[in-house]
Amino acid sequence: GVVLAIETSNPSAAGAGFGPAVVVARHDAHSTVELARAALDRGRPHDEQLVPAIDRAVRAAGLRPADLSCVAV
Repeated sequence: GVVLAIETSNPSAAGAGFGPAVVVARHDAHSTVELARAALDRGRPHDEQLVPAIDRAVRAAGLRPADLSCVAV
């Protein structure tokens, strides 16, 4: 299925070179492949950025919201 993953709170993600982001990935029993990522600005409130970031990531993956199988937060 296609997963929408949202990470806004884990400081260890920043240490790994990532940071707050929305990711769209295709997941099956054998692998997970990132299709698109939209970063969030650490200096701005996440509530202002989350919906636009989801929209960017879903569109960048060439998908529609109805194509998502689940949401992971």
